[in-house]
Amino acid sequence: MDFDSILSAYKTKTCIMSVESYHDGGYGNIRIAAGNKAHCDDMINVMHKPFIPDSPYDFAIGMHVVSEKEDIRIAMRNADQGMYTDKKEYYENHPDRRRR
Repeated sequence: MDFDSILSAYKTKTCIMSVESYHDGGYGNIRIAAGNKAHCDDMINVMHKPFIPDSPYDFAIGMHVVSEKEDIRIAMRNADQGMYTDKKEYYENHPDRRRR
């Protein structure tokens, strides 16, 4: 499939991802199969390396659901804490999947 022709129609950052999911709800490899120009330019700014289709990237993303009145800094801290707690628990349950 020609992902480039599909993605070129989008002006905002857009990509097509492949996510390996585990039966226990965890995630494995996440690969970005293709990205449009805005996405590729942003990858250079954020990851400090050029986008290479279907290459592995090491990063983690935290999530926290907030009410309208919650301070954004507290929400970001809660998202980070939740991410590291989940990561710790995941590797305690799956020590064979630890990369380092």
